[in-house]
Amino acid sequence: LGIFAETFNEHEGAYYQLTADIDYNDAWNPIGNGATELEDEKATFKGTFDGNGHKITNLKFTKTNDEGLVGFFGFAYGSYIHDLEVSVTIDLSVSKLLEEAYIGGIVGYAENTQVDNCKVNVLKCKVASAQVAASTVMMGGVAGYIAYYDPNNQAIMTSFNTNNSVSGNLRLTAPNFPVASVGGVIGFVNTGFGSGSSSITNNLFSGVIEGGTYVGGIVGTSSYYVGLANNIAISASLTTYGNGYSYAGGLGGHSGVDINK
Repeated sequence: LGIFAETFNEHEGAYYQLTADIDYNDAWNPIGNGATELEDEKATFKGTFDGNGHKITNLKFTKTNDEGLVGFFGFAYGSYIHDLEVSVTIDLSVSKLLEEAYIGGIVGYAENTQVDNCKVNVLKCKVASAQVAASTVMMGGVAGYIAYYDPNNQAIMTSFNTNNSVSGNLRLTAPNFPVASVGGVIGFVNTGFGSGSSSITNNLFSGVIEGGTYVGGIVGTSSYYVGLANNIAISASLTTYGNGYSYAGGLGGHSGVDINK
């Protein structure tokens, strides 16, 4: 796993397969953690990661990097991640120097990336700020932020994230983030500009979400059109900050979310 994390950027478009369960039991530095700019090729995972039904347990996310990326993958572009199970502990204090923080069990920040058949067990989650934060936080059990559009940003790519499940509690412990979008599966879905749609189907969240300005059992918020079909949020308690402009929904929190389309 360590070799993969150190050398992934030497093999763009490669296929990787996990062949055994791994108990990591240490702080994890996300794969693709250098920058959120697409021009920085070395900072981005571009390939296929096949979990092959195996587990990576006891991953500990204890800090953001300079770009605010948190997850097994920090930044993924044009990738396919599937059949992976992870158990994670998230214990972060987000600096006010960060403009944005992207937090997900599988991937923090993803563009044109598909995530299927993944399972996330959140053992503990506490995201706080020691001071009045200038940060925008996007957090989801599977992904913090996912965007779909073509390289010229002219039309939305129809894409699917299916059959993922998340169990556990997602907590923002201090209500001083100006915007916090939290979803049981995905924090924020950005479908860019143009026509088309993104479909989020057959996902499951079971747990509690505490804190956030936009909170949803599956998706916290989205831009433009996102279709949610056959998703379930079980025994979910959703709590917003209640600071004057908070929104919560059993499946989608705010904006552009269409149920069962």
